[in-house]
Amino acid sequence: AAGALRGDQEAQYKMGLSYLNGQLGLDRSYSHAEKWLEQAAELGNRDAQYLLGERYAQGKGVVKRPDLAQRWNDKAAAVYAGSMILQTAARIRRWRQYDERR
Repeated sequence: AAGALRGDQEAQYKMGLSYLNGQLGLDRSYSHAEKWLEQAAELGNRDAQYLLGERYAQGKGVVKRPDLAQRWNDKAAAVYAGSMILQTAARIRRWRQYDERR
């Protein structure tokens, strides 16, 4: 909980999941889950963004909101795409270094 309060996005995501599922001695609370997941998502946590998108799309524990579902799914996709671009660039650098050594 301390990490979540300090703004650690992974801790906030886990806190949101804990409220969502009633784990770690916490009572299930969709409103608390939404609060923590949104905080993590705003900080760029792809998993929180995706989960919020799914919940808003399906209306699970929140009011069904296609606009918010699209927003969070777009953000999750952008974070994922950025990560894939960085991984691909790193692979290309390694290949070039390998070719230069040959």
